[in-house]
Amino acid sequence: MPISSPTTRSVSSILDRKHSRVHVLTEPVANGYDNNRIHAAGEEITLPESIGAEVKLDVAALLKAGARKAGAPKA
Repeated sequence: MPISSPTTRSVSSILDRKHSRVHVLTEPVANGYDNNRIHAAGEEITLPESIGAEVKLDVAALLKAGARKAGAPKA
């Protein structure tokens, strides 16, 4: 889900379970985003200051939290 307000820049994050990484998308344009930064387990993401708060995300923790539970259907 994008994080934005009238005075901030939009930031979206996508958890890619298949490839065990997180995409952080910024600079929205008509058909997508100009910037797509890819982060792997072991990295810490610092979201752009333009969202109005200091937000740091641990990629390994996000991947663990988003892991498919045994027996759960694939999306």
